[in-house]
Amino acid sequence: MTESRLHACWQIWEGTLQIRVSNLQVVGDASATQSNAVLLPEVNLFAPQHNDDERWAFNYFLHRAAPIFAGVVDGPFWLDLVPRLAQSHAFVWNVVISSSWMFEHVQYSGLETAYTPCDTSTVTDKEHRKALKWYQRALVDFRRLLERGEADNGYILLSCILFAGLEFQQ
Repeated sequence: MTESRLHACWQIWEGTLQIRVSNLQVVGDASATQSNAVLLPEVNLFAPQHNDDERWAFNYFLHRAAPIFAGVVDGPFWLDLVPRLAQSHAFVWNVVISSSWMFEHVQYSGLETAYTPCDTSTVTDKEHRKALKWYQRALVDFRRLLERGEADNGYILLSCILFAGLEFQQ
C-alpha cells in the first residue's frame, strides 16, 4: 500500500518567509523517502503587496483571533495551516484579513438579530465596510481559481470552512 503526502516546512530567514514543500512516499510501515523537493517563491510580509492594515490584521489573527477560533480540537488548522496557506493563496489571505478585522473592530452588540427576507443587510460602520471589501476580494480570488480549473477538492473544502466561519462570525 503506497500513500503520498505533502509535507511543508517553513522558516524565517532575514525577514523572509520561506516554505519548502516535499512529496513524501510512504510504503507500508517503511520510513519516508524524500523526492521532488520544490522551493516555493519567497514571501515577505514586509513587501509592499500588503498594506499596513493587512499586516496588522494578519498579526492580530495569529495572536488573538486564531487561538480563539482554534478552541480545543482545531489548533493545527487555525494556528498552523491557515496562516501558512494565507502566505501563498490570495483568497485565504483575504478571508483571514476580513475575519481578523471583523473580530477586532466590528461591534455586534447593537445589531438586531431579526431576519427579514429580501431585506438588504446593513453595514454597521467603516470598519465593517473594510472587512466586507476583503471578504469580496476573497470571493473573487476563489472564483478565479475555479474558473482556471486550479481548485481541487482540498481547495473547495478549505474555502467552505473559511467562508462558513466568516459567515458564522457575522
